[in-house]
Amino acid sequence: MIADKEQEIASKYIENDSLIIAGAGSGKTTTLLLKIDYLIKQGIKENEILVISFTNETVNNFINKCKYNIDVMTFHKLANKIIKNDKEIVDDEFLKDCIIKYFKNIPTKLKKKLYISFVGVLYTDVKYNKNIEAVTSSSITSYFYSTIKQLIANMIDINKCDITRFKNNEKILLYCTKKIIDYYNEELVENNFIDFDSLIIEATRILNDQKIHHNYKHILVDEYQDISMIRLNFLKSLIKVNNSILTAVGDDFQSIYGFSGSNINLFYNFQKHFKNSKIFYIHTSYRCPRLIVKKAGRFIMKNPCQIKKNIISNSKVRGKIIKIRARSFYAELIKIIRKYRHKNKSILIIGRNNFDINFYINKKNRVENSYIVYNNKTYKNIRYLTVHKSKGLEADITIIINLSNSRLGFPCRDNNTLIPKLIKNEETYLYAEERRLFYVALTRCKLKTYLIINRKAPSEFISEI
Repeated sequence: MIADKEQEIASKYIENDSLIIAGAGSGKTTTLLLKIDYLIKQGIKENEILVISFTNETVNNFINKCKYNIDVMTFHKLANKIIKNDKEIVDDEFLKDCIIKYFKNIPTKLKKKLYISFVGVLYTDVKYNKNIEAVTSSSITSYFYSTIKQLIANMIDINKCDITRFKNNEKILLYCTKKIIDYYNEELVENNFIDFDSLIIEATRILNDQKIHHNYKHILVDEYQDISMIRLNFLKSLIKVNNSILTAVGDDFQSIYGFSGSNINLFYNFQKHFKNSKIFYIHTSYRCPRLIVKKAGRFIMKNPCQIKKNIISNSKVRGKIIKIRARSFYAELIKIIRKYRHKNKSILIIGRNNFDINFYINKKNRVENSYIVYNNKTYKNIRYLTVHKSKGLEADITIIINLSNSRLGFPCRDNNTLIPKLIKNEETYLYAEERRLFYVALTRCKLKTYLIINRKAPSEFISEI
């Protein structure tokens, strides 16, 4: 395995905790694999190394690349192993189902008040009407899902929050949030279910109370920019019981899961949580062309809170960002697909929302299992994914769609909650996470990025690129 100088230096530091701050396409996984290789050569046994990542997909990807028989698992799987859980584990869909059921059963009068409050607090540009057509049930569900996930992940007990400073409309939203949480917890108990966050919280309690020891001398955490408070506490307890050494790797530019509880301030304050730790940087991108690395970096660092990095590209391709101000979104997309579909080039179409692609397809052309079906032929080299799902992937050509200045455009204004008023050290920079999402979308390409722009109402991000 060939390493650049920065990767080599970071991978050979094993004396204390460390954070490796990376850029897009700079080889985060490669650096962790190099560290594992170095640890083994220093006499550390395979069963003394643990790698933790956030999703089953990233775990499986790491296992496939690692030549050693070490433990690689998600936070949830590790927590489940510690508590020896015998309950059925439910995913986030169960929470969404509970939110939907709650609203089906509340009185009409309260439901009307809630919708008026929802529109009044979050969408002041939308007028409420008697038929409650101003917002959809999916928007309501998404709002409360995100609020509850963030409360749990940041260990905020809504019953202990001072809500006297909130407006009446906001108080109604908080009241419904509390009621949904109560209903959700009742459903978990009644059905003998446990959710992913509860697994981590319970595993942390057991580690603290019972001091369960393990073999792991070195714990490596991938995608550390996605850390939440409950995961951080779990990690600290895991490290403390066996005096393990932590190596975390991540990219604050790609912290895009705030809506489900990750807290970027925990990444920024790594050395406050892990005393005497060391920071390393890996700056070289092995994916993106120089022009795109430069423009994307300049764009993301307009937020002064983001860590300043001088990302450089190892690609010999000059690369291009091509702006298309579309009269017809469909026509422009089909033009690009026709240009590359037979050239053995991979194409990744990226949208802000799942439904964005609906404006770019017709009866003949559709999406099936993320692949584009064009004239009834499935093209395995052309995919449509949201920005969140595209993270970690790459393609020769990327096409970013729905670049419009609207509530559900890019940046999206449909992701507000009252959480910033409840959490200290919230981000104050306008569209901070949306800006990181756009950065992720920009840095998926190896050759060219096309931006399909709403001609009448272009995204405000476009003028910055």
